[in-house]
Amino acid sequence: MYVGLRPLIEGFKIEDQAWVFISDKQKGLESAIREKFSYYEHRTCMHHLCNNFKKDNKDGDLRDRLWACARASNPIWFKTRMKQFQNVDKKAHLWLFNHGNSSRRWCKVFFPLAVKSDMLCNNLSESFNSFTLEAKDKPIITMLETIKRKLMERKSDSICPRIVKILDDHFTLSDGMEIEWNGGTPLRSGYMITCIL
Repeated sequence: MYVGLRPLIEGFKIEDQAWVFISDKQKGLESAIREKFSYYEHRTCMHHLCNNFKKDNKDGDLRDRLWACARASNPIWFKTRMKQFQNVDKKAHLWLFNHGNSSRRWCKVFFPLAVKSDMLCNNLSESFNSFTLEAKDKPIITMLETIKRKLMERKSDSICPRIVKILDDHFTLSDGMEIEWNGGTPLRSGYMITCIL
């Protein structure tokens, strides 16, 4: 499995930086990261953990409590929430202990500060995967053209109405303004905005 990860590491030149892998319980990937990239942070995707959790535990309140544990950002909150979780359902707590790898891999409080990410889920890659699903089984050039076309179609779609209103308001405000070059220095902007109303 790690043969496919090596080009990623070399291509992005990330040997000396703090990077994070977030995955589901993929044994091949887990062992590859542990064996070849042990200096990287490896986390369990909270979304996948919750989906696996809800197969055995249908109680929505327990899932909410599990998310509360994962979002805890200091040790006291984490211990308190885990204790509450255990008091509500010892069986679910045992499931989490057996299937959740280590809470160090899915709870914010244990994420190292050197890694500047507190992501609990791999939603970004999941969204990209579903976005490119139609193109995955095509030859490489066709696949890239399909992804390019989809990105261009998406870009041409209208922007969220709230954002359009904010942009329109700023555009209206900028109607009565003019930008002029004022010489500038390396420490100051070389442009000046003047109101011409």
